Amino acid sequence: MKLSDVEITDFSGLNSLNTAFNCNADMYVRLQFLEFKAALNEKHFVITTPDHKVVAVGSVRPSNLLKGQLFMHHISVDPEFKNQGCATKIVRAIYQYAQDNSFVLTPTRFEEEGMKYLAPTMAKLHREFPDLPISYPCNPNSVDDKPITGERDYEISYFRKLDRLNKIRFPANPETCQDELTIGPIGAPPSMCR
Repeated sequence: MKLSDVEITDFSGLNSLNTAFNCNADMYVRLQFLEFKAALNEKHFVITTPDHKVVAVGSVRPSNLLKGQLFMHHISVDPEFKNQGCATKIVRAIYQYAQDNSFVLTPTRFEEEGMKYLAPTMAKLHREFPDLPISYPCNPNSVDDKPITGERDYEISYFRKLDRLNKIRFPANPETCQDELTIGPIGAPPSMCR
């Protein structure tokens, strides 16, 4: 099935897809991290089927406190449409939007599945937008609390559980080694490329 390109909309556009097309009646259930209350204040990056069923949404919102900061709230893909490149298309569109509008992009957090699949996608796509500053949660790469850019090696860390630290390392040249996901106890050394 051919899916739409990513369309950018505000809440009224997202809501009109929900109310105008019966296939979206369960949209807030199918798309795990899409929350109605949060959606009111967010900009949405949407992919639909030809019959207007929303199959993937990425949502961002500017910070109320930090000028120039854009929070990436979530990327949600309908389970029936996973592994079809929807998240990659949405991340690329969000990166383009953030770069075009001079934002520092801040993903709010990664769930376990996001750490495994979305974090590597984000790091790989960051190479296409090397000047885009991204401030990852639990960022061990920041220098003087400055966000990282995509032209150098970096590692993403996220505390998923109190006794576990997820880390993933990305080389500046992705051909030099495989991306690795290491889940280990807090204080474990980062995975290294050889």
